[in-house]
Amino acid sequence: MQRSAKSWAAIAPMTALEWYGCVACWKASVSQVLATRIKLDSDMKQVWMATPYSAVVARQTVRVMPSTLLEWSAEDAKWLCELITPLLAEVGFSLHVTGCAMVAACNQPLEATPQGYADIDGEQLPDRFPAGRDGGRLVRLLSEIQMLLVAQPSKRRQEAGKSPIHGLWLWAPGSWPADAQSSWPAVASPDPILTTLADGRDASFAIIAADRINEGMAGWRTIPRRWLLAGGGCVVRLERGALPRVSLHPWRPGKLHDFSALTHGLRQISANRP
Repeated sequence: MQRSAKSWAAIAPMTALEWYGCVACWKASVSQVLATRIKLDSDMKQVWMATPYSAVVARQTVRVMPSTLLEWSAEDAKWLCELITPLLAEVGFSLHVTGCAMVAACNQPLEATPQGYADIDGEQLPDRFPAGRDGGRLVRLLSEIQMLLVAQPSKRRQEAGKSPIHGLWLWAPGSWPADAQSSWPAVASPDPILTTLADGRDASFAIIAADRINEGMAGWRTIPRRWLLAGGGCVVRLERGALPRVSLHPWRPGKLHDFSALTHGLRQISANRP
């Protein structure tokens, strides 16, 4: 088997969808791009990514369970949307589902900049308001959603032995309407959002969190020629190999490239160049 060439870059945490947006050269935020797949009311002025999470609650902290351990489906998204919509409507918000992803929209934009979901994934929830004059208002809304989910958990998830949903994180705000035209190249990934939104058949590249590599490969008809593995504050692009060599020992990053250099490589993948 040919050894895969590795190209490393240090980068801030991103979700699989954000990595995909880099590959596809999206010019708009992920919330704006997904909002183009939804028919929003004409009075909506802002859109947000809405990401569910399960958590471990301690005496003084709330730690978000890693998203790689959270089973999520389009049916779960529809349940959560139906449950939360009446609460959100009271404050001028609406919640929408595309695939198994959710987008929130509001008619009065909030001035708040919460952390991206990748920043809290597997970490503690922030113990302070996000920046912006409406940071407190956003936190109060998220707290009301938490209380609703505690009072009305999903019976279907309980019966299936799935982790309960404790909250919904709103992030990546973007103005609306927006020019967010985008391409959707085929991708192989175990990420539920990418699985339901992007065609994975005969994909030429894969996007996988490093701790899901075995799960990601299960059931694939063909093995992509190029891979993006992310974890530990780094991303590695693998090329020219059939399968990456994974050992019991963690990989140590080699020479770290500029993110712009890695982005150039991602654009080549998006164009399906050999």
